[in-house]
Amino acid sequence: MRLSPIYDLGPAFLDARNIARNIRWDAEPPGAEPNWTEVLLNLETRFEDENLKAPSLSPIARAMQAFASTVRGLPQTMRECGVDEEVIEARRDRMSALEKSLREVRAP
Repeated sequence: MRLSPIYDLGPAFLDARNIARNIRWDAEPPGAEPNWTEVLLNLETRFEDENLKAPSLSPIARAMQAFASTVRGLPQTMRECGVDEEVIEARRDRMSALEKSLREVRAP
C-alpha cells in the first residue's frame, strides 16, 4: 500500500512488451487512475466486512496529502538518480496528475 501511489511511475512503459498494471483497486475501471478517496472508503468497508471497527482514516488521508509533496519532487529525485530526461518528461503529466489526486484525498 505504501508504494501504490508511485507504482505506475516506473519506466515499464518503455518495455517493448507493453507491460501494463493489471491489479486494480475495487471499483477502479481498467485504464482509469485510482481515486484515493475511494480507496480509503474501500478500506473502511473491508473493516466493516470483517465486523471490525475501522480506524480513523483522517491520519491516512493527511499522510497521503503530505505525500503529494514527495511526488512533486520526483522529477528532481529522478535526475539525481540518473534517470534519462526522456523518461522524466514522458512521465511528467502522470506525476502531476498523481500529485493533484493525492492533494485532493479526503477521509470518508
